[in-house]
Amino acid sequence: MKRITIILFVFLCVLWTISIFNLDLKTSYLMFSSLENSKWVYSDGLIWKLLYRYGNILPNICGIGSAALLLLCLTTKIKTDLFFCSKEAKRKQIFMILLFLIAPVLIVQTLKVTWGRPRPVEIKQFGGPYNFTSPSEPNFALAGDKNNGNSFPSGHAANAFCMIFPYYVVKRRNKALFLGSLGLAYGVLMAMTRIVQGGHFLSDVVTSAFIVYITAEVLKILLLDKLTKE
Repeated sequence: MKRITIILFVFLCVLWTISIFNLDLKTSYLMFSSLENSKWVYSDGLIWKLLYRYGNILPNICGIGSAALLLLCLTTKIKTDLFFCSKEAKRKQIFMILLFLIAPVLIVQTLKVTWGRPRPVEIKQFGGPYNFTSPSEPNFALAGDKNNGNSFPSGHAANAFCMIFPYYVVKRRNKALFLGSLGLAYGVLMAMTRIVQGGHFLSDVVTSAFIVYITAEVLKILLLDKLTKE
């Protein structure tokens, strides 16, 4: 648990740094131009549009695929000596299922609908009706509003950051590090997409990344560390 405490401390320090240097607004200002009809100048890029529209497909396939594979192993007479139905494989499948459910669905979506933080496109600095608020200033008046105040944290980014799962479940460390790094890069790219489009602030996507990371570390302790002890 010492590792998780350190991660939480780093997370709070990062949020404090973003707040003290006003990096949320400064980052979003770089993506916005009032000279071009108050437009998010990079939002029309093809890669950003594709990632926003289809970027959740890959993480969803991984999460649903893990659930389907686990269900297959539990409900059929497939021998457990097959690699994908071994005790170790089933623990890793449960790890993936819980990571994709807890971080982006349970934690992030709950915060989104209760915190009430306006998105960049919704604040007065960028032509919207609401005042800017930091992550430490929830606006519960917007809680439950499906159309406003769903900025903190980012659901797309959290879903994409879950692609770090190979780092935890792949056995060969070099391969795990490589695939985990690709998953991290995918999450960073999705985070950039949401900032470029004015959908989220820097602190929103950073929070999503840490939620996924902390969730993965807790699940590792509860599920995967036991494999090395058995």
